[in-house]
Amino acid sequence: MTVLLIHNQNQKLTDIRQALDNCNCSYSEADDMDNARVLLQDNSPPIHTIIMDYNLVREMPFFLKEIAKNENLKDIPLILRLSEDERATPRSFKHSGSFLWLQTPFTEKTLHSMILSAENELSQRRALRREIQSRTSVIGSITRGTFHIRTFEQAEALTTMLSLACP
Repeated sequence: MTVLLIHNQNQKLTDIRQALDNCNCSYSEADDMDNARVLLQDNSPPIHTIIMDYNLVREMPFFLKEIAKNENLKDIPLILRLSEDERATPRSFKHSGSFLWLQTPFTEKTLHSMILSAENELSQRRALRREIQSRTSVIGSITRGTFHIRTFEQAEALTTMLSLACP
């Protein structure tokens, strides 16, 4: 699992780098949005979480829109770092994946937990998308039905299938 750390050229982000190193998290860095795009589309190694400052999102909202349009990237979770003066007034924004707020100062344990949570969510979203794709062919022929469910797995599969029929 690889984290993409996006920052501008003026930021040092030493605290995040040090925390990632201490947690043995693999990461790549981009010092502008163009480099971030290249790393995300190159997919080698695959990016599973993006960490960036909240102010970068505010300055460049088009970046998240580009990610949302890309089928391979739209579920990648964001961890947004808030400075102390931004904590009181973060504005919401649209992102197709999940996002978490990292308030500064932070502990390494907090950041590591957030990364694990983000990677887990990405895995779940991708598994759900694969599940949906595997059931798409059955959906078109259902007009009504009665279902007898015995296990949690059957309930989960049925829920996925019905969510396609009744979005």
